[in-house]
Amino acid sequence: MVMVMVKVKVRVMVRVKVKVRVKVKLINGGNKMEIENMSIKEIKQKMKEKDSKKKITCVVKGTPFKIGASYLIRTVTMIYTGRLNKVYDKWLELTDCAWIPETKRWTQTIEKGEFEEIEPYPNKKVIIGLGAILDMTEVDWELPNKQK
Repeated sequence: MVMVMVKVKVRVMVRVKVKVRVKVKLINGGNKMEIENMSIKEIKQKMKEKDSKKKITCVVKGTPFKIGASYLIRTVTMIYTGRLNKVYDKWLELTDCAWIPETKRWTQTIEKGEFEEIEPYPNKKVIIGLGAILDMTEVDWELPNKQK
């Protein structure tokens, strides 16, 4: 009797179908409409609609963050404005982002989006570390996109 040991590599591919349950707030002017049980494809279709007055935000479970919402963010050294695009474990990805070197009085800045200086990011996508954030507030004014 002869025993032979053979080493075999096996590559297994598994396809997993995952159902995602997302709660979305569709904001049209002052009216809010809750939409539940939408697929990612349906959400993307809604976000591509031509009506610019419609704004869709998705709440990230277990966080106060809303994907698609506009924020004023104060970090340990700088201030940013931007639309939240993605949330990672330790990072936020913003689009339509600008660095704000100098604000007006803080209340006017928060309420009306008034700034002394504005430096928009040309690539429009910025990653910010969560550890650097002191505070952030959701804003409803138009995000600045022109240098001042």
